Amino acid sequence: MTKQDFRKAAKVFLRYKTRYASLQDRALNPALFRILRQKSVKNVLVYMPFGNEVNIFPLISTLRKKKYRVFVPYIQEFYFKMIPLRMPLQKNVFGIYESNNSTFNLIKVDAVIIPVLGIDKDFRRIGFGKGMYDRFMSCLKKKVYVIFVARSPNYTPSVITESYDVQGDCFVTPSALCLRKHNGSMVCNRRYNLRIIGGRECISYHKKDF
Repeated sequence: MTKQDFRKAAKVFLRYKTRYASLQDRALNPALFRILRQKSVKNVLVYMPFGNEVNIFPLISTLRKKKYRVFVPYIQEFYFKMIPLRMPLQKNVFGIYESNNSTFNLIKVDAVIIPVLGIDKDFRRIGFGKGMYDRFMSCLKKKVYVIFVARSPNYTPSVITESYDVQGDCFVTPSALCLRKHNGSMVCNRRYNLRIIGGRECISYHKKDF
């Protein structure tokens, strides 16, 4: 099993999620907000939904109304920088919405919400193959709470990522919520709802952790 194999299988599963995507996304937005509130987050980097990524525009609207400081990626060739979310939004050359470019003194964000295709045994992200989040996160000097989000709960019990791939703290999907514990182990509230790719399941289940 390689990352390329995983991506191929995960993208096939996503095709079957399209029919119910709107309902699933609506359920995920309040779940994401609850996590941010529980973690006492004030400054958060979000993404601008594109393609098969979870539509988090309702979450972004809620965060702005609640006076959170919201930041978004501004793509520059093969990497992105973080800028404050400002209206109006406009589409870049990739068709992704962005705020206008701006220069400001970089502040510490408390949490980052990142779209994924799935995760591996090390709770590291299998993304869409561009590597932009890996490069961005490696530049952060302080630890932030990393939330992965996906429409399909794709997981492999093998290690198929590298040390430079982003490691998450939380994996949010419509059918399962998984957390990475301090000792590196993974627990899920609904382990049997995970979609296991390329191996046997080996996940702990601890309802009391949720």
